[in-house]
Amino acid sequence: MYAYKIIKNITFILILVFFTGTVIAQETVEKLVTGTISDASTGLPLAGISVVVPDYSSTATSDSGNFTIKVPDYETTLEISGKDIQFKEVALKGKHTISIKLYEEALYSKNKE
Repeated sequence: MYAYKIIKNITFILILVFFTGTVIAQETVEKLVTGTISDASTGLPLAGISVVVPDYSSTATSDSGNFTIKVPDYETTLEISGKDIQFKEVALKGKHTISIKLYEEALYSKNKE
């Protein structure tokens, strides 16, 4: 009878550890999106552009216009902004890699008129 209780308790503990480990492993899987941001007029890479997932993560583009950012899922929206360029929201729509072209703010304003 005593051996049965010990086996029952050990089984319960092993199941508990297994499920706890599974939940923790699922929460720590990072989803990353990589991309490039360039000037729509010249095609040149844009450095120092802010890439944000609101209330989650943020980064800035490198000198070559590249970025990598953590996302909660691949259906989220990125907010792109920077000095003298248009603000843009970009929906990932399941993509892991994206290429974004931005206009200078003055040029964008003229194109909208």
